[in-house]
Amino acid sequence: MHRYTRDPLIRRLAILAQATVLLASVACDSRSAQQRKADGPEPIGYPSGPWWRGDINFTLLGAAHILVSHRDAKRKDQLLTIPGPAAARSPAEALALAQRIRAELKRAPERFADLASRYSDDPATAPLGGTIGEIWAPHLPNALVDALGNLEVGAASRVVESRLGYHIVKRFAVEPNETFDASQIVIAYAGIDALLRPERPQAQTRTREQARALAVQVRAMLTADPARFAALVREYSDSFEGLSSGDYGQRSFHDRNGEATPYHVLRRLQAGAISPPLDTPMGFRILRRDPVRERPTYALTALMIAFENARFPEGPKREAALAVARDVAARARRNPAEFDQLRQSYCDYDLCTQAPYSFKDGYWMFTAALKQIRATPIV
Repeated sequence: MHRYTRDPLIRRLAILAQATVLLASVACDSRSAQQRKADGPEPIGYPSGPWWRGDINFTLLGAAHILVSHRDAKRKDQLLTIPGPAAARSPAEALALAQRIRAELKRAPERFADLASRYSDDPATAPLGGTIGEIWAPHLPNALVDALGNLEVGAASRVVESRLGYHIVKRFAVEPNETFDASQIVIAYAGIDALLRPERPQAQTRTREQARALAVQVRAMLTADPARFAALVREYSDSFEGLSSGDYGQRSFHDRNGEATPYHVLRRLQAGAISPPLDTPMGFRILRRDPVRERPTYALTALMIAFENARFPEGPKREAALAVARDVAARARRNPAEFDQLRQSYCDYDLCTQAPYSFKDGYWMFTAALKQIRATPIV
């Protein structure tokens, strides 16, 4: 201010000019703060997505991710299960790497698949450019559901945290539903959470790397002679589908009990085509898409008694569980009306409380038994 000026008009003009300079300075400082905020680290995660306001149980999402795991991470969150061990890096190192990947994606969004193949610690989806597949929202960690709810189709998220580690998630469109038939060969290894053929004890001692090598060998045999599929199922497959030439059953891509990543792989196969080995929580799997055929439909009410395995590590030994199962089966045969009560008392799986389950021939390991009995008897 011109403190020696006596003219009131000049003094007012000087005060106004000084105030204008002050406002301009405040505005400049505000822009600088906004710029600093934009240049700083992004927040982790997203607010709740819109699906929580409806029935999220009926929300099907197309999802891909880049997972950066760490030594404190779990290998399962909801139904999203990551095969193999967690990474050895610290949580801080994992976050830093995830943020570097996110920064690269902001510069080049088209590199998502390439970066997933290079950096993701999910061995099932990394070879597929990070694609999980079409998956029902309740099967995903909540943080991933929130991220997908805030994304447009084709967009990738900022860094999101779950019990599995740090993710960058991408949303893609859900494709129309379609019925398909398939077969598979499963090469299992010690410690996996899967129901296996009891006559194949070698699966309980095989290492993960040995299973991978065997799956690659079996896939090479199929490349040389695809007609050997059924024979190789009988010789090498450790899953119950091995009892029926590897038949995976007839399903639909929007099946609520479906497996997102195997379904994604099968959707992209022509009838008769065979996939590379797929690293999954139940072992290394080789999938074949089969022509759709007519199949009978069955309905099943089951009572399952668990024995010691990866899912029930504290369960009884197989022989003890078998003795209980035989006793329960004898009681049910004597009095079929007691079956539901026995289910409540002895069944160890979720289907204990379910109504009869309807499925197509080949869908479950029980199909062979159901073909041999008339409606309602207990096997």
